Amino acid sequence: MAAARLAVLRALWKPINVIPRLTVKDIRDIDFISLRKQGFDSIVFDKDNCLTLPHKDTIIPALHSSLQLCKATFTPDRVLIVSNSSGTPSEDPGYIEAESVQRQLGCRVLRHNHKKPSRRCAKEIVDYFTGLDDIEKHPSRVNPGVSSPLSSEVQQQRQPKIILVGDRIMTDILLANEMGAYGIYTTRLWEREALFLRFIERSYLFLVTRWLAFREKRREKKLPSIDRGPTEVGASTNRAWP
Repeated sequence: MAAARLAVLRALWKPINVIPRLTVKDIRDIDFISLRKQGFDSIVFDKDNCLTLPHKDTIIPALHSSLQLCKATFTPDRVLIVSNSSGTPSEDPGYIEAESVQRQLGCRVLRHNHKKPSRRCAKEIVDYFTGLDDIEKHPSRVNPGVSSPLSSEVQQQRQPKIILVGDRIMTDILLANEMGAYGIYTTRLWEREALFLRFIERSYLFLVTRWLAFREKRREKKLPSIDRGPTEVGASTNRAWP
């Protein structure tokens, strides 16, 4: 509960961080190939109501081909599931559910000590992908699960370009924006869950969107008009902004 309250305070302090970069009905509307061509190399999915029904281990049948395309585009190792219900010690002791989801979906489920949208969770996500960079570049010098100077060196040289896909504004999208990822918001509810919280989130998103549009409109009105004044024949009419 403390993490949830802190997330609300962060969203109120910086409202722009609840704005998704892209809103889609579900993952079938995401052009994975185009995103890969734009330079994104890693993708994170929420699990419940994004890939599976809440608290289920198997892919929603209608989404199977889209997930397969995603794995083929980014490679399975760079498709990561980060869930607050699977892969956390408090909700999934022994990581039994994480193992089951990983086996059913064919992509990694992050074992993380901190729930979304904790900034420590963001670090765990980045550490996972930079760890892959270590293994890809220097497979003989890396011990899985053990930090090393090499890990820090690779992390300084290259940060992964991450996409984060989820159905919750105050967890997935807030986390995506705070960690510099490309946040994609999925709106379809495959099964009714946390309806009141979702109503609050969507209402707040609507208000923030309207506020940003109003602020932009006011800013445009305040921009000074360009006073060109009289010009001589052959003189340039280009003037710099004051």
